[in-house]
Amino acid sequence: MRVLKFVVLTTSIVLMGCATLAINSRMDKFDTTVKAYEHALLRSDFSAASRFLDPALQPNNKNFRRYSNVKIVRYSVKNITVSEDSHVVRQDVMLQYFFLDRNILQTTSSREVWRYRETNKVWLLQTALPDF
Repeated sequence: MRVLKFVVLTTSIVLMGCATLAINSRMDKFDTTVKAYEHALLRSDFSAASRFLDPALQPNNKNFRRYSNVKIVRYSVKNITVSEDSHVVRQDVMLQYFFLDRNILQTTSSREVWRYRETNKVWLLQTALPDF
C-alpha cells in the first residue's frame, strides 16, 4: 500500500512538473514573439508585423501604403491577462506615433489578443494591426 501511494504521489509530482515546464516554454515563446512583433512595428515594417497575424486575418491586398506615413516610436504593454490554459493572452498596449508629414506625437491604445496554436507551436495575433 505504501509503495502504491509513493508511486501515485511521484507520478503526480512529475506530471505537474511537466505541465509547468510546458506552460513556461509556451510563455517564453510568447515573450519572444511579442518582442519580434514590437521590433517590426518600431521599424515601421508593417509587412513583417502582418506575418504575426492569424492567416484568417491576413490582409488580402498586402498593400501597406496607408502605413507609409506612420512612424511608431513607442510600444508599451499596459495590462496583460493570460487565460487559465495559457493559450490566449490579451494585452492592452499604448502606441506613440507620428505621421511623418506632420511630426506631431500622438498616442493610441490597442487591445491585442494572441492565441497559441498547439499544432504549429506558434503564437498568432487575432486582432488587426493598429489603426492610425
